[in-house]
Amino acid sequence: MLTNTVYQLLKKNINHLGHCICLGLDPDVHLLSTSFEKNCDGIEAYLKIIIESSHDKVIAYKPNISFFEGLGLEGLHLLEKICDFIPSKTPIILDAKRGDIGNTALFQAKFLFDYFDADAVTVNPYMGIDCVAPFLKYENKLTFVLALTSNLGANNFERQVLKNGKPLFLEVVTQVSDWGRASNNIGFVVGATQAEMKDRSEEHTSE
Repeated sequence: MLTNTVYQLLKKNINHLGHCICLGLDPDVHLLSTSFEKNCDGIEAYLKIIIESSHDKVIAYKPNISFFEGLGLEGLHLLEKICDFIPSKTPIILDAKRGDIGNTALFQAKFLFDYFDADAVTVNPYMGIDCVAPFLKYENKLTFVLALTSNLGANNFERQVLKNGKPLFLEVVTQVSDWGRASNNIGFVVGATQAEMKDRSEEHTSE
């Protein structure tokens, strides 16, 4: 049984709500209605309304950091405010898709986990274990690793079949699962349109 505190909180919310809906927060100032100012203040007001009306209906929030980074330093301060505004009973999965060589990943993890106090983050594994390991050191956090995404570009690499007969995404799942086995704090990003992931994973379970 996983004892990770974030996992347990997500499980508690799923059991309570009866679903696993996670709400993405991807604010685009150009898409705000005329009721809100077209700036960070307008986005803040809008997101707070969304959070106030949904915090008891979703298992987690998933802010995409790039939508805030695109607004510069003011946008990062806005993200900090939004993270502070989200109730502690609702985990924050910071969608950052980081992943770089060891020392860089170390500071990426520090920025996301320590500064923003995110409960979980997303990481790109394609530079290998050294770009994921610094995130796994945060044993009471969760790290979601990209496996099979829903974009069309997933066909360029993720679905390529390796010499061992496995598609690359399944090899990622196999190896990364081993990396996180000791701490049990790893998960995977799978596009909602990728129903085949379940079938392919079961197909290789006995190997």
